[in-house]
Amino acid sequence: MSDYKLIKSKLNEVILLTREVMQETQIEFICSYINAGEWRLAVETLCDILYEDELPISAAAYRLIQEISSSIDIKNSVWEILKPQVVRTASLQAR
Repeated sequence: MSDYKLIKSKLNEVILLTREVMQETQIEFICSYINAGEWRLAVETLCDILYEDELPISAAAYRLIQEISSSIDIKNSVWEILKPQVVRTASLQAR
């Protein structure tokens, strides 16, 4: 799989993992960046939304955000702020 397809696939997976805590308009906004190939903006916007709205995220979603960020040279400070919001999957499903 090419880097392009792998990054896009991981971004779409993160959307699936965070879908239940975000509003549909937020998801559509991020997906528009993904579909336009604006992956940096997609990740930064996703992190901003999750952080500002104090939304819980799974460890899997956090790891994917970290992997994507590393792949496209996004500063650690963009995604590290989400660490306190990482919850165990069982806790996330209870919401």
